[in-house]
Amino acid sequence: MSGHSSYQPQSAFMKWLERRLPIGSFVYSSFVAYPTPRNLNYWWTFGGILTFMLGVQIITGIVLAMHYVPHVDFAFDSVERIMRDVNYGWLLRYIHASGASFFFVAVYIHMARAMYYGSYKDPREVLWILGVILFLLMIATGFVGYDRHHQPVFRHTSDRQLDRDLVVGRIRCRGADAQPILRATLSLAIHHRRRGGAPRLGAACRRSE
Repeated sequence: MSGHSSYQPQSAFMKWLERRLPIGSFVYSSFVAYPTPRNLNYWWTFGGILTFMLGVQIITGIVLAMHYVPHVDFAFDSVERIMRDVNYGWLLRYIHASGASFFFVAVYIHMARAMYYGSYKDPREVLWILGVILFLLMIATGFVGYDRHHQPVFRHTSDRQLDRDLVVGRIRCRGADAQPILRATLSLAIHHRRRGGAPRLGAACRRSE
């Protein structure tokens, strides 16, 4: 917190507490009178959305891992038990499976917004590089997840190469889904740059009321 806070406690207890523990002024300056850019819009909410979705994926993944048996002979039976016997196991599994796809969709929109508004430019280029590295790590994590999930299928089928091709095709779709969005955004960004560029965040600030 920087600068002088305009928070003025009303009750005697809050005044006494503010002198010893200025938590009231901290909350007021951080959530009530926090300076925000005038051109801030909903496109900047996808970072928070990704944080929330990551938390959901971690929680559901931990709960599912408690019941999943990573063995070639028992993996399928454990998934069936999750779907049929575990309380709300079917819901947790569907949330985890669908959340992974929606997570990547939110990542693509987040990257497209950064490209459109020029968030990768100076002085934020290091943040952009770190984000790209994180994106590549996410793709690698998705690859390992798909591969481990389909290993029992590979060992129990007579046509393993066909199943591997299907899985690899699903993995490649992760990257293929992003290409139209990122290409269209890059084209729009170049077009707007020729016309003067999209307004960057922080051009003008206001205090939220």
